[in-house]
Amino acid sequence: MNSKTLSEIIKKARVKKGISQRKLTGQTGIDNNTIAKIENDSRKKLNALSLKKLAFVLNLELSELLVLSGYTKNDIDLILEKT
Repeated sequence: MNSKTLSEIIKKARVKKGISQRKLTGQTGIDNNTIAKIENDSRKKLNALSLKKLAFVLNLELSELLVLSGYTKNDIDLILEKT
């Protein structure tokens, strides 16, 4: 894993995929304001379901997003076990 932030990874993946924040909202069901806050690094810890949706749509590793969002190893293990 690299030293990038959650906001950098989400934004870079969205731009690479060629979709707007609004289109990402449509594909994930996550509010557009929340996506903007994530990308501006104003929103740190997201719920696991939101991270799972972002990981799926943006082809990212859920475990990496969970770590960057501040989840503990035990939490991550439980979340990944359920998916």
